[in-house]
Amino acid sequence: MFYISFLPQFINLQGNIILQSVILAGLFIITVLLWFTLYLYILTYISSCFKKPSVEGIFNRVSGIALIYLGIKLALGKN
Repeated sequence: MFYISFLPQFINLQGNIILQSVILAGLFIITVLLWFTLYLYILTYISSCFKKPSVEGIFNRVSGIALIYLGIKLALGKN
């Protein structure tokens, strides 16, 4: 859907339309792959931080408190 709605506005109709479409689509795919690679490295780093016992304990306490709070709020709700 993206290629049909967004990319045609950047294509010069006097030039080779197929070649321009392939180049634009290729650039888009390369950009997306680079972003996904960056996300992968960032999430891998964050994952390694969360696997430390001290961070894992803090995360478990904070998420447990949040769930208890939401449970109490739900139990005391008027609706």
